[in-house]
Amino acid sequence: GDMPHTWVSGIYINTIRNMFVYEKDDKLILGAGIDEEWLSKDDDISIKNFPTHYGKINYTMEEENNILKIKVWGDADPKKGFVFKSPFLNKRIKDVKINNKKWNKFSDNEILFNKLPVEIIVN
Repeated sequence: GDMPHTWVSGIYINTIRNMFVYEKDDKLILGAGIDEEWLSKDDDISIKNFPTHYGKINYTMEEENNILKIKVWGDADPKKGFVFKSPFLNKRIKDVKINNKKWNKFSDNEILFNKLPVEIIVN
C-alpha cells in the first residue's frame, strides 16, 4: 500500500504560513498573502509570536476609512530589515508614517523598515 504523504501537509502548512510571513534575501516579508476583503470584515488581522528564522514576530492590521493601521513588534531582527506588502491590489500607497514620523521608504505596494516596534499608518 501507499503510505499517506505527509510532505503534502507540510507544503500546505508552509503555503498558509507564507501568506502572513516569509523569509527572503535576509528580509522578513509581512502580509504578502493577505486579502483586502479580510480587512473589510470589521475585524483586525493579527499574528502572535509567529516563529521565523530571525526570531518571533507579531503584527496587527486594520483598515478604517481608507487608512491602514499596522503595528509590528517582536524580537525578530533580519539583517536587511522588513518589507510590508500592501493587501490592496488596486490602490497605491500614497503616504506613510512610522511611529508618527513621515516615512519615505515605500513604493506603490510595499513599505521598508528596519527596526521594531513600529506603528505604521498608510494612506
